[in-house]
Amino acid sequence: MIKRIVVRTLFIVVCFLFFVVYLAPANKLVSMIDLPKSVKLYDVRGDLWNGHVGTMDVDKLRLSNINWKLNVFTLFFSKGMTVNIKDPEVLNGSFDVNVLKLNKEIRFQGIKLDSYIEKVLPLVNMPYPLKAEGFVKFYADSMVLDTNGNLQNIDGDAVFSDVLIQHPFDSSNYIDLGTINVNIKGNMKNLVITIAQDSDICSFNGNIKLNNFSRYELEALLKPKSSIPDNVASLISMLGKPGLDGQITLNYKGNI
Repeated sequence: MIKRIVVRTLFIVVCFLFFVVYLAPANKLVSMIDLPKSVKLYDVRGDLWNGHVGTMDVDKLRLSNINWKLNVFTLFFSKGMTVNIKDPEVLNGSFDVNVLKLNKEIRFQGIKLDSYIEKVLPLVNMPYPLKAEGFVKFYADSMVLDTNGNLQNIDGDAVFSDVLIQHPFDSSNYIDLGTINVNIKGNMKNLVITIAQDSDICSFNGNIKLNNFSRYELEALLKPKSSIPDNVASLISMLGKPGLDGQITLNYKGNI
């Protein structure tokens, strides 16, 4: 008799806790999560399994219209939830994020993001003003940040298409860079960016190595093509003279 009472009591308690969590509003659940200091969430609605964030601030980046979905599959394989972003002002995409270790790290998986270059460029701290147009898609199997937002590991690819970049000495003209394929691999201390660009006016292939985001090393080959405009040719001539193979060797080192 006592055993039956204990079993039934435990069953009722488990069911009660399950439905409390299942039906609990998302804003209450989010308030219980130890989010990184750089992350702020506003207008949180929904529940544990399907939720909505009106606005999210991550340092200087602000995103809107974010939705999440949590199910047994994502919880088991990615230890987290699937997040979808449909922000018309910044980007669109989806990824899985590990929400069970947010107090130790921020691990993203299955990242698929796309946007317009002119929308994401202002988010990048450039050493000098740069205007560009085009479309960008980013893919990565995983990316890990620490709780301060510092990059711990990344291995991803970005494809920039229909790229137009403003001529540095003639704001009325844009340089057609065509398609640019970029691979990003490493961490904050040692990040390698591999670039392969090709268009009707030139091609560029090389690596940029970043150490602690404070020092860079560029090694690349730049090849002007016959259809290059005069104003771009004069600009490229400042970088060096082509060798017998028609390519200009670029080697630069310095501090960011």
